[in-house]
Amino acid sequence: MALTDTAVRHAKLCAKDYALPDYNGLALFVNTKGAKCWRFRFSWADKQPPYFSRNLS
Repeated sequence: MALTDTAVRHAKLCAKDYALPDYNGLALFVNTKGAKCWRFRFSWADKQPPYFSRNLS
């Protein structure tokens, strides 16, 4: 199920970092300070490179 705009806006900080999965490897990560970051998980040639992320500022 895709994340809605409301779910992204209401994502609050917690004691631990957490992720709200979207679909096809895309997830919204929220850290303990409340910063939100989109991360995309993918594989290339059967290897998983580090996350590609984009901060929401």
